[in-house]
Amino acid sequence: MGSSSDLHREEIVASLGKPNPKRRRGSVVLAPSFARTKDWESYGATVADTNSVGDVIASLKKGEFENTIVLVNRYDGIDLPDDACRILVFDSRPFSESLSDLYQELCRPDSDATLMRTVRTIEQGMGRSVRGQKDYCVVVAIGADLVRLLRDKITRKYFSAQMAAQVDLGLEIAKMAKHDIEDGVNPKSAINGLIRQCLNRDADWKAFYVEQMDQVVPSGANEAVLRAYAAELSAEQAYAAGDYAGATEALQALLDGGLVGANDKGWYLQEMARYNWRANRPEFERLQVAAHKQNRMLLKPPSGVTVAKLLIISKGRVERIAKWVGDFDMSSKRACLTYSAALCSA
Repeated sequence: MGSSSDLHREEIVASLGKPNPKRRRGSVVLAPSFARTKDWESYGATVADTNSVGDVIASLKKGEFENTIVLVNRYDGIDLPDDACRILVFDSRPFSESLSDLYQELCRPDSDATLMRTVRTIEQGMGRSVRGQKDYCVVVAIGADLVRLLRDKITRKYFSAQMAAQVDLGLEIAKMAKHDIEDGVNPKSAINGLIRQCLNRDADWKAFYVEQMDQVVPSGANEAVLRAYAAELSAEQAYAAGDYAGATEALQALLDGGLVGANDKGWYLQEMARYNWRANRPEFERLQVAAHKQNRMLLKPPSGVTVAKLLIISKGRVERIAKWVGDFDMSSKRACLTYSAALCSA
């Protein structure tokens, strides 16, 4: 872990999770699972479940702010405008609910489809608290997996231009807090000072925020991802209509375009195998063997797998590993990310 001067998730939870009868604004936490809420609950936060979530949201909108409210996997469908939520803690990376999406995340964690789905969930969640042009909220991102995703320059391309700018702004603010901590400021005091600047509508802070956001240039659609989605849709429509050969051809055209990575290639080969299972068992078998060779997380073919003998690591493999590591920024290369990014939107 990091040095004693670093700001850890545990300290954020302890600071923001305790009830405060003098609290004048709502504090809300978005967590991916009930298992992730245990420490929040131990400090006195209120964890809303399916039966109580309606009453909890209603109490926030009526101005009952003493307790921090924890919502589980509620990244869309809930509006928390104005004082109902002035501090939003986004705790850890979200994950999918459906078994199909969870399986995809397991088999192709770094694919465009998986990352875009995760990024969309994050943007939806962070948008729960800002419901109008004049609304504002402090967003505190905690959890090493979430902070790593926000910092990763590979992931950044999937954010909207406005969200990417806010993430960059939050990371810049986190650096300021870290410098204050290194100069002897208490970690809790450092982050609370930053939060107060936003909540108290500090003039310098507002000017800094506006200056940064005025530089945002809207980004266009990701054409490669859209083509992949179009191919997937065409293939599924053909499969549903009983045109198994047409479904296979749609995905084969996507692979022939050379726009998918190794894990995605295996995934699409497995989808092609699924399309052939009813009408062409030999082709199904061939495709599933090829898919499993490409990505060992995919289903094993009925005929079993071939175990390849391990060979001496070549220089080329070492160079590829070095290049892969080089795609990350310096902080992402560390074993742990030991401070949180305070993302402020005004």
